[in-house]
Amino acid sequence: MIKVPFPLTSSEVDMASRKALLLWRGRDGPNVAFNRLNGANDANINGGLQHDPYADTVIGGGGVPNSDGSQSGMQRMDHGMYCNGCGLRIIGVRYQCAGCPSSDGQGYSLCVSCEARSYQLHDAMHCFFKIPRPLDRKIQEEDALLPPLYILAAGESLDEMPPGTSANDPRAYLQTIVHRVALCDRCIQRITGEWYHCAYCAKDLCDACEAMDSHDASHLFVVFKSVVDMSILR
Repeated sequence: MIKVPFPLTSSEVDMASRKALLLWRGRDGPNVAFNRLNGANDANINGGLQHDPYADTVIGGGGVPNSDGSQSGMQRMDHGMYCNGCGLRIIGVRYQCAGCPSSDGQGYSLCVSCEARSYQLHDAMHCFFKIPRPLDRKIQEEDALLPPLYILAAGESLDEMPPGTSANDPRAYLQTIVHRVALCDRCIQRITGEWYHCAYCAKDLCDACEAMDSHDASHLFVVFKSVVDMSILR
């Protein structure tokens, strides 16, 4: 099932379907191992682990190698790095701080779960690159790639929180963040919450459209989670 937040042309539906299929076979493909719950013999048992054909996107699970030595979907999405937040191996999407040096190619990196509270774990004035899959060439820089761009530290609300909002939700404050100078290039709406700005071209997307858009796979997005000082970004 694909969630489509706005009308699409037939070609765009086809493109979104292809992207969803790619994610299922790769990042979200059925390739994860879990501990055996009983002593029954099974052809898929390997080292006390059993292959589950219906799960993935687990951080630090460690996939079962295929019999022909090829990599599973989970292994293809293994960055070979550990999250600076929880300490677990990063499988799938990785977030790397754009405001910190990364001479080792990892810098300060977070998994998806920890990125939601990045401003609690790391400098709240720093933004992050979203890296959806392992890179052929790692981001290795002796200096920060981006200066501090936020006017307001990430995690701080611009307005009162909507009624019923959970105080324990680290992403709740995003409902109050409005990027008044940024329009989404796909839905042509003012971007609120997370702003995805391509580091290579002028593409700007809101969070809903970024999940659906098939942008250049060789490009990376910078994720802005607070109000940006445009005098510095320009």
